[in-house]
Amino acid sequence: MRRWWVGLLLLAMLGGCVTTTNSIFTRKENKAQAVKDYVQLGLAYTQQGNYDLARQHFQKALTINGNSAGALAGMGLLYQIQDEPDLAEQSFEKAIDSDPSYTRGRTFYGAFLYARGRYQDCYDQFSRAAQDVTFPDRSLVYTNLGRCAEKIGRQEEAIQDFRKALGINRQNIPALLGLTKALLASNRYTEARRYNLQMNDLISASPKIQPSADALWVSIRIARHFNDADREASLALLLRNLYPKSEEYKQYKALISHE
Repeated sequence: MRRWWVGLLLLAMLGGCVTTTNSIFTRKENKAQAVKDYVQLGLAYTQQGNYDLARQHFQKALTINGNSAGALAGMGLLYQIQDEPDLAEQSFEKAIDSDPSYTRGRTFYGAFLYARGRYQDCYDQFSRAAQDVTFPDRSLVYTNLGRCAEKIGRQEEAIQDFRKALGINRQNIPALLGLTKALLASNRYTEARRYNLQMNDLISASPKIQPSADALWVSIRIARHFNDADREASLALLLRNLYPKSEEYKQYKALISHE
């Protein structure tokens, strides 16, 4: 399910629970904060996989404000997880209608649309989200926009979107991978190798990050193009050891079987 949520931008876990009393909800000035707290907790519980508690907190927010964009978008996530696409889309659309400036909700909706294969609609949502220059995860928005652009055949736009993502955050590994793949698709191997090296350096520098099968396969293709047999062999061994049943390893075996 996590792979369906393209660039899913969940909030950081809160340190404790929000405690409220009935008197709090009688004071108008506290209602907006209570809604915000419930939404944050709902998203945190969603990230943890505790969907029952997440639902309870989103519903509490909606009890206070039935048009809360954050709570409606949160419910959309839960419906998506529970394989209720119609209900999920209704919730996402209600969230955006309630507050067109709620960028995080657009990113959730865009990820949902990508998972449904509706790439043009996905592109439209992430295009709107990218216009919000104050959004803290704008680099990831451009990364997802690039992925959508590729799916609808806008290869050059995809390259530019990935470059914009890196202009905002040079350590955005998904953007580096996306740009490398987009450049390979355009047979621009020299450029692709430069970004591929940046990506590999970042992965190597962080012991908590493991290269994906996709990243390894891309690196293998680049090494092969530049006749770097030692590097190709090292990467192929890593791909086999980490992802022996992956589609990428199957592609590599098919490639070398024709030699």
